[in-house]
Amino acid sequence: MRASIQALQLLASDAVSQIGYARRLKVEIDEIAPEFDDAFRLARGLHAEGLIEADFAGAMSQIDETLRQMTGHPGNLWSEDGVRSSRE
Repeated sequence: MRASIQALQLLASDAVSQIGYARRLKVEIDEIAPEFDDAFRLARGLHAEGLIEADFAGAMSQIDETLRQMTGHPGNLWSEDGVRSSRE
C-alpha cells in the first residue's frame, strides 16, 4: 500500500519534483508511469481480496486511464518539456 501512496504523491507533485526524481534515478521521465502501474496492479489485487475500498480502487482506475491517454498523446507529454507545460 505504501507503494501506491508514493506513486500517487509523485504523480501529484509539481513538474520540478517529477523531473528531479527522474534525474536522480537516471531514468527518463516516462518511468513515473510504470511506478504507478505497479501500484495500480497491487491495488486491484487488494480490492479483489476486499482489503481496500472500492472508492480508492476506482480513483486508481481513473488515474490509470488518464496515464494511458497521456501515453498516446501526440504532444509527447512524457518528456521534460511536456511535464513542464502540461496541465495533466
